[in-house]
Order: sequence, then C-alpha cells, then structure tokens
Amino acid sequence: MDTAVAATLLQLIALAIPPVAVLLQMLRNSEHLGDPWRVFCFGLALSSVCFYLASGLAVLRFLSTALGAPLLLRGASGLLLLGLAPFAVFVVVLFREDIAD
Repeated sequence: MDTAVAATLLQLIALAIPPVAVLLQMLRNSEHLGDPWRVFCFGLALSSVCFYLASGLAVLRFLSTALGAPLLLRGASGLLLLGLAPFAVFVVVLFREDIAD
C-alpha cells in the first residue's frame, strides 16, 4: 500500500508542474499587477517548484529503498529530478527578465 501511495504522489507531482508553467506565463503577461505583487507571485511559483523537487526526491528515495530498486532505476530517478531542476532555473530567469522590463 505504501508503494501505491508513493506512486500516486509522483503522478500528482508530474501533473502539478505544467499548470505552474502556464501560471508563470500568465503572470509574465499580466499588465495590471503591481511590482510587489509580481515579485511575490514569482516567489510563490519558485517555492512551489522547489517543494515539488523536494517531495519528488523524498518519494523516489522511499521507493528505491522500499522496493530495493536496481542501480539503473535509481539513476533514472535521479535523472528525472535533474530534469525538473532547469524548470526552477527558468523561473528565476523569467523573473529577472520581468524585472528588467
């Protein structure tokens, strides 16, 4: 049962990241949002991505220890999380570009 819950959490993380990307694009295109609110919203989006990365790491760590996953699967899990890290960097770049405008 624990592994089923962990797999469901991974699916939830995978489904939650694309809406954050859409919200970032909407935030960047909004013209009626003041600068303090814009900074606050970008901070929320960045913290959301960081929390997703941390929770994904915890769930994958649990699955690898609970299932005794082979080294190749552990490496694939690590690459999955590394693939999410550029998204967090993208949020920071988008924020800096928005501030420059």
